[in-house]
Amino acid sequence: MLSIDRIESGYGLVPALRGVSLRVAPGEIVAVLGPNGAGKSTLLRTVSGLLATRSGAISLNGRRLDGLPAHKIARLGVAHVVEGRGILPNLTIRDNLRLGSFLRASRAGEQEGLDAALDRFPWMRPRLGDLGGRLSGGQQQMLAIARALLGEPKVLLLDEPSLGLAPKIIDELFEVIGRLATDDRAVLIVEQQVHRCLRVATRGYVLQRGRVVLSDSAEALRGDERIERAYLS
Repeated sequence: MLSIDRIESGYGLVPALRGVSLRVAPGEIVAVLGPNGAGKSTLLRTVSGLLATRSGAISLNGRRLDGLPAHKIARLGVAHVVEGRGILPNLTIRDNLRLGSFLRASRAGEQEGLDAALDRFPWMRPRLGDLGGRLSGGQQQMLAIARALLGEPKVLLLDEPSLGLAPKIIDELFEVIGRLATDDRAVLIVEQQVHRCLRVATRGYVLQRGRVVLSDSAEALRGDERIERAYLS
Protein backbone atom coordinates (compact mmCIF):
# COMPACT_ATOMS: atom_id res chain seq x y z
CA MET A 1 0.00 0.00 0.00
CA LEU A 2 2.66 2.53 1.07
CA SER A 3 6.05 2.31 -0.60
CA ILE A 4 9.02 4.47 0.41
CA ASP A 5 12.13 4.12 -1.71
CA ARG A 6 15.51 5.63 -0.82
CA ILE A 7 14.15 8.98 0.28
CA GLU A 8 16.21 11.87 1.57
CA SER A 9 14.76 14.88 3.34
CA GLY A 10 15.60 17.18 6.20
CA TYR A 11 15.99 20.69 7.50
CA GLY A 12 18.67 23.05 6.26
CA LEU A 13 21.77 21.69 4.55
CA VAL A 14 22.11 18.39 6.44
CA PRO A 15 19.64 15.61 5.51
CA ALA A 16 17.77 13.99 8.41
CA LEU A 17 16.82 10.97 6.30
CA ARG A 18 19.48 9.24 4.21
CA GLY A 19 18.18 6.70 1.72
CA VAL A 20 15.32 5.34 3.84
CA SER A 21 13.20 2.58 2.31
CA LEU A 22 10.25 0.75 3.83
CA ARG A 23 6.93 -0.87 2.96
CA VAL A 24 3.54 -0.90 4.67
CA ALA A 25 0.89 -3.37 3.49
CA PRO A 26 -2.88 -3.27 4.05
CA GLY A 27 -3.83 -4.60 7.47
CA GLU A 28 -0.40 -3.96 8.95
CA ILE A 29 0.70 -1.83 11.88
CA VAL A 30 4.33 -0.97 11.19
CA ALA A 31 6.43 0.59 13.95
CA VAL A 32 9.28 3.05 13.36
CA LEU A 33 11.65 2.95 16.32
CA GLY A 34 14.91 4.61 17.23
CA PRO A 35 16.57 7.13 19.55
CA ASN A 36 15.75 10.81 19.62
CA GLY A 37 17.06 12.55 16.53
CA ALA A 38 17.02 9.38 14.42
CA GLY A 39 14.64 10.92 11.86
CA LYS A 40 11.39 9.18 12.86
CA SER A 41 9.11 12.23 12.94
CA THR A 42 10.89 13.58 9.86
CA LEU A 43 9.89 10.39 8.05
CA LEU A 44 6.20 10.88 8.82
CA ARG A 45 6.33 14.57 7.94
CA THR A 46 7.91 13.68 4.60
CA VAL A 47 5.28 11.04 3.81
CA SER A 48 2.42 13.46 4.55
CA GLY A 49 3.98 16.30 2.56
CA LEU A 50 4.71 18.61 5.48
CA LEU A 51 8.37 18.31 4.53
CA ALA A 52 9.64 18.14 0.96
CA THR A 53 11.41 15.06 -0.38
CA ARG A 54 14.88 15.85 -1.70
CA SER A 55 15.28 12.56 -3.55
CA GLY A 56 13.71 9.13 -3.72
CA ALA A 57 10.07 8.17 -4.17
CA ILE A 58 6.96 7.74 -2.03
CA SER A 59 3.95 5.92 -3.50
CA LEU A 60 0.48 5.02 -2.25
CA ASN A 61 -1.11 2.16 -4.19
CA GLY A 62 1.20 2.98 -7.08
CA ARG A 63 0.43 6.73 -7.08
CA ARG A 64 3.46 8.96 -6.50
CA LEU A 65 3.10 11.25 -3.49
CA ASP A 66 6.50 12.93 -3.41
CA GLY A 67 6.32 16.44 -4.79
CA LEU A 68 2.63 16.85 -3.98
CA PRO A 69 1.42 19.41 -1.42
CA ALA A 70 0.17 18.12 1.92
CA HIS A 71 -3.51 18.79 1.24
CA LYS A 72 -3.44 16.69 -1.94
CA ILE A 73 -1.66 13.85 -0.14
CA ALA A 74 -4.37 13.96 2.53
CA ARG A 75 -7.04 13.79 -0.19
CA LEU A 76 -5.34 10.70 -1.63
CA GLY A 77 -5.70 8.86 1.68
CA VAL A 78 -2.84 9.70 4.06
CA ALA A 79 -3.92 10.93 7.51
CA HIS A 80 -1.25 12.29 9.84
CA VAL A 81 -1.89 12.56 13.59
CA VAL A 82 1.00 14.82 14.51
CA GLU A 83 3.00 14.84 17.73
CA GLY A 84 1.09 16.98 20.20
CA ARG A 85 -2.31 15.84 18.79
CA GLY A 86 -3.15 18.97 16.78
CA ILE A 87 -6.78 19.25 17.81
CA LEU A 88 -8.42 22.69 17.86
CA PRO A 89 -8.94 23.50 21.57
CA ASN A 90 -11.60 26.17 21.01
CA LEU A 91 -13.81 23.86 18.97
CA THR A 92 -16.12 21.22 20.42
CA ILE A 93 -15.56 17.50 20.05
CA ARG A 94 -18.33 17.47 17.43
CA ASP A 95 -16.72 20.24 15.37
CA ASN A 96 -13.25 18.70 15.62
CA LEU A 97 -14.71 15.46 14.26
CA ARG A 98 -16.56 17.29 11.48
CA LEU A 99 -13.23 18.65 10.24
CA GLY A 100 -12.13 15.09 9.55
CA SER A 101 -15.26 14.46 7.51
CA PHE A 102 -14.22 17.02 4.87
CA LEU A 103 -11.76 14.47 3.48
CA ARG A 104 -14.40 11.81 2.91
CA ALA A 105 -14.88 10.79 -0.71
CA SER A 106 -18.62 11.30 -0.26
CA ARG A 107 -20.42 13.47 2.27
CA ALA A 108 -23.37 11.08 2.09
CA GLY A 109 -21.78 8.77 4.67
CA GLU A 110 -20.71 11.51 7.07
CA GLN A 111 -23.25 10.60 9.77
CA GLU A 112 -22.39 6.91 9.47
CA GLY A 113 -18.72 7.79 9.89
CA LEU A 114 -19.49 9.88 12.95
CA ASP A 115 -21.55 7.07 14.45
CA ALA A 116 -18.69 4.62 13.83
CA ALA A 117 -16.24 6.98 15.56
CA LEU A 118 -18.54 7.31 18.56
CA ASP A 119 -18.95 3.53 18.71
CA ARG A 120 -15.14 3.23 18.79
CA PHE A 121 -14.83 5.96 21.44
CA PRO A 122 -18.14 5.80 23.36
CA TRP A 123 -17.02 8.31 26.02
CA MET A 124 -17.34 11.03 23.36
CA ARG A 125 -21.05 10.52 22.67
CA PRO A 126 -22.42 12.37 25.75
CA ARG A 127 -19.67 15.00 25.51
CA LEU A 128 -19.92 16.17 21.89
CA GLY A 129 -20.47 19.76 23.04
CA ASP A 130 -17.33 19.83 25.22
CA LEU A 131 -14.41 21.97 24.04
CA GLY A 132 -11.34 20.10 22.88
CA GLY A 133 -9.14 22.15 25.19
CA ARG A 134 -11.06 20.88 28.22
CA LEU A 135 -10.18 17.24 27.55
CA SER A 136 -7.39 15.29 29.21
CA GLY A 137 -4.27 14.50 27.19
CA GLY A 138 -5.43 10.94 26.54
CA GLN A 139 -8.87 12.09 25.45
CA GLN A 140 -7.35 14.66 23.10
CA GLN A 141 -5.19 11.94 21.54
CA MET A 142 -8.21 9.71 20.99
CA LEU A 143 -10.11 12.66 19.50
CA ALA A 144 -7.23 13.30 17.10
CA ILE A 145 -7.27 9.65 15.99
CA ALA A 146 -11.06 9.65 15.62
CA ARG A 147 -10.91 12.83 13.54
CA ALA A 148 -8.29 11.27 11.25
CA LEU A 149 -10.36 8.10 10.79
CA LEU A 150 -13.39 10.12 9.70
CA GLY A 151 -11.50 11.01 6.52
CA GLU A 152 -11.40 7.29 5.59
CA PRO A 153 -7.60 7.16 5.20
CA LYS A 154 -5.78 4.33 3.51
CA VAL A 155 -2.71 4.97 5.67
CA LEU A 156 -2.80 6.41 9.18
CA LEU A 157 0.42 8.03 10.44
CA LEU A 158 0.74 8.27 14.24
CA ASP A 159 3.57 10.36 15.69
CA GLU A 160 4.37 9.64 19.35
CA PRO A 161 0.73 9.06 20.39
CA SER A 162 1.66 8.16 23.99
CA LEU A 163 3.75 11.30 24.60
CA GLY A 164 2.97 12.88 27.97
CA LEU A 165 0.28 10.36 28.94
CA ALA A 166 -0.06 8.40 32.19
CA PRO A 167 0.76 4.66 32.04
CA LYS A 168 -2.87 3.56 32.47
CA ILE A 169 -3.98 5.84 29.63
CA ILE A 170 -1.14 4.57 27.45
CA ASP A 171 -2.43 1.00 27.93
CA GLU A 172 -5.93 2.08 26.88
CA LEU A 173 -4.56 3.97 23.90
CA PHE A 174 -2.59 1.00 22.61
CA GLU A 175 -5.66 -1.21 22.89
CA VAL A 176 -7.31 1.22 20.48
CA ILE A 177 -4.27 1.39 18.18
CA GLY A 178 -4.12 -2.39 17.99
CA ARG A 179 -7.55 -2.42 16.30
CA LEU A 180 -6.94 0.39 13.78
CA ALA A 181 -5.53 -1.65 10.89
CA THR A 182 -8.11 -3.21 8.55
CA ASP A 183 -8.13 -4.97 5.19
CA ASP A 184 -8.07 -1.57 3.48
CA ARG A 185 -6.17 0.53 6.02
CA ALA A 186 -2.59 0.39 7.33
CA VAL A 187 -0.92 2.17 10.23
CA LEU A 188 2.62 3.58 10.40
CA ILE A 189 3.49 4.55 13.96
CA VAL A 190 6.46 6.37 15.51
CA GLU A 191 6.70 5.64 19.21
CA GLN A 192 9.14 5.68 22.14
CA GLN A 193 7.15 3.11 24.13
CA VAL A 194 9.01 0.36 22.31
CA HIS A 195 7.67 -2.76 24.00
CA ARG A 196 4.06 -1.59 24.07
CA CYS A 197 4.32 -0.61 20.43
CA LEU A 198 5.81 -3.94 19.36
CA ARG A 199 2.99 -5.81 21.10
CA VAL A 200 0.45 -4.31 18.67
CA ALA A 201 2.68 -3.95 15.58
CA THR A 202 3.10 -6.44 12.76
CA ARG A 203 6.61 -5.40 11.78
CA GLY A 204 9.12 -2.74 12.70
CA TYR A 205 12.01 -0.66 11.39
CA VAL A 206 14.77 0.85 13.51
CA LEU A 207 16.27 4.18 12.43
CA GLN A 208 19.62 5.52 13.49
CA ARG A 209 21.07 8.80 12.23
CA GLY A 210 18.58 8.89 9.40
CA ARG A 211 19.15 5.35 8.13
CA VAL A 212 17.32 2.05 8.54
CA VAL A 213 19.66 -0.17 10.56
CA LEU A 214 17.28 -3.03 11.34
CA SER A 215 13.93 -4.36 10.17
CA ASP A 216 12.08 -7.51 11.21
CA SER A 217 8.80 -8.86 12.51
CA ALA A 218 7.57 -7.27 15.73
CA GLU A 219 7.95 -10.62 17.51
CA ALA A 220 11.59 -10.91 16.48
CA LEU A 221 12.34 -7.29 17.39
CA ARG A 222 10.92 -7.71 20.90
CA GLY A 223 13.72 -10.10 21.75
CA ASP A 224 16.52 -8.46 19.75
CA GLU A 225 19.32 -6.95 21.81
CA ARG A 226 20.12 -4.63 18.93
CA ILE A 227 16.97 -2.69 19.83
CA GLU A 228 18.57 -1.80 23.18
CA ARG A 229 21.81 -0.83 21.48
CA ALA A 230 19.95 1.38 19.00
CA TYR A 231 18.33 3.29 21.84
CA LEU A 232 21.44 3.58 23.98
CA SER A 233 23.84 4.63 21.22
